[in-house]
Amino acid sequence: MRNLLAVILLIASILSFPASAGVESDALSSCLTDNTNGKDRKELIRWVFIAMSAHPDMSDLTATSDATRIQSNKAMATLISRLLTQDCVVEARLVQNKPGNSSMSDSFKSLGEVAMRELIANRNVTASIGDYLQYVDKQQLMEALRQK
Repeated sequence: MRNLLAVILLIASILSFPASAGVESDALSSCLTDNTNGKDRKELIRWVFIAMSAHPDMSDLTATSDATRIQSNKAMATLISRLLTQDCVVEARLVQNKPGNSSMSDSFKSLGEVAMRELIANRNVTASIGDYLQYVDKQQLMEALRQK
């Protein structure tokens, strides 16, 4: 269990996105998170997964049909449109009107981080993440990390 927790923390730190601090960005991040539910955040991660599967080095891992890709793009467009034109329009305007920053993308990165944490919390995902441990040469690892 301790090893599994370490693996989860490692993966979470790799997958987390740094977000810049700023009052406007923080407000938009909170608004985006507060106005999405688990279904919305799963749709976001599904869209990211489908987009990443378009990379030539990843395309062998999944067979995503054009119809599935289009459906996911439409769902993402609906979600983003709702968030920026209805649920979080005030916060989005404040971020958009702040000159010379990347607060809008930082706010969505924060939403992505929340969504990824929810996905990784699934028991099946957690188990799969830890599957590689059976192939690690623990003796070699312990020797390499031992202080001399």
